Amino acid sequence: RAALIAQGETPEQRRVLTLLADSTGWAGGQAGTLRYTVLLDRLAPSGDPAAEMAIHRALWTLAERRVLAVSPHGEVTACELPVTVEVRG
Repeated sequence: RAALIAQGETPEQRRVLTLLADSTGWAGGQAGTLRYTVLLDRLAPSGDPAAEMAIHRALWTLAERRVLAVSPHGEVTACELPVTVEVRG
């Protein structure tokens, strides 16, 4: 959970990732479906264009970085985090 949320570079990205972690089994949440529109409604409930744009920007930046994926049907899923291997010599 913490490793997923730590992938966020802005407050909006961390808010998106917190909700995503809550619905991601491998991140300690309840496995389930999270839809793009649900994220917008929960994180920008006022419908304020600036607030919605900040969430859109956070989602697509995270998608470009392959932290999350958005299906053509609007389903948002977390991508598996890369495994870091330490080599000792």
